[in-house]
Amino acid sequence: MQDFHLSLKRTTRRPKPNPLLRIVLVAGERADLRASLLKRREPEPFELLYTNFTLLPYRGGKAWFLPILDHVTGASP
Repeated sequence: MQDFHLSLKRTTRRPKPNPLLRIVLVAGERADLRASLLKRREPEPFELLYTNFTLLPYRGGKAWFLPILDHVTGASP
């Protein structure tokens, strides 16, 4: 193909829309419970928690790291 200066037509498929993402987008600001709480008042310690899902591959397999952090103190419960 290089000899004839030809290239492959490369196209990518768009991923199918995620139904959960669609619901969140339709709900808009109503889906952000954190923002609505913070507009009304400052939360008590351990009332508003955050988490993050992180996949940790290691030699024997995989593990999920799920820290839970408090909004007010930054500490884990």
